[in-house]
Amino acid sequence: MNAGAPLEQPHTCEVTLRANDFDWAGHLNNSVYVQLLESGRWEWGLACGVDLRESTLVAVVLQLHLDYLRPVEWNPVGRLRVRTSLAERSAYSFTLAQDVERLDGTVVASGRVRLGLVDRDTQRIHRANLEAMLGTPGAPATPSPRARTAPPTRTANEPPTGTPTVTPKAAPVGDPTHPRTPDVAAAASATPVTPAIPANPEPAASATPERVG
Repeated sequence: MNAGAPLEQPHTCEVTLRANDFDWAGHLNNSVYVQLLESGRWEWGLACGVDLRESTLVAVVLQLHLDYLRPVEWNPVGRLRVRTSLAERSAYSFTLAQDVERLDGTVVASGRVRLGLVDRDTQRIHRANLEAMLGTPGAPATPSPRARTAPPTRTANEPPTGTPTVTPKAAPVGDPTHPRTPDVAAAASATPVTPAIPANPEPAASATPERVG
């Protein structure tokens, strides 16, 4: 598939109306104009070589401004023309200028639509680099540089990444302001000492009081 027409070149297509597109007053319903603009955007994209029908990217409407200029009278098999052109672009959005016209060239509605690209699977915004998508239908979306990555997995006893590990210093011996902490490992492995018993122990003092008189 070739790249198609330049993105800046205006594109025009015709859209067939349906009987239920009109309201009880016999005028084209105001909500149908929005659908006509959407059809025109799809035709503009395909003509430029940007095909998102099988891509993970979805074009979402960020802002819509529409001016209703003239009514369209009831005609169940009528046709209208939608003219679309690229008006503005930024890193993460682009704006299209769109007009709805009668076949004689009379403009009946004029609007501007700002759109962004979102990855359908991750729901993250994607760079609006239209040139990168030219002639690549169904191309998978590349992650946005602004997208947050998942934190790395770690075990229960492993300190989190970026957290300094502090090793306690041994207290200096003989310093009264820093009492020495007992060595738990040495105390656990030490052999218990049995106290020495004297050969001729002195009799214990009697607990019974002496009688007087």
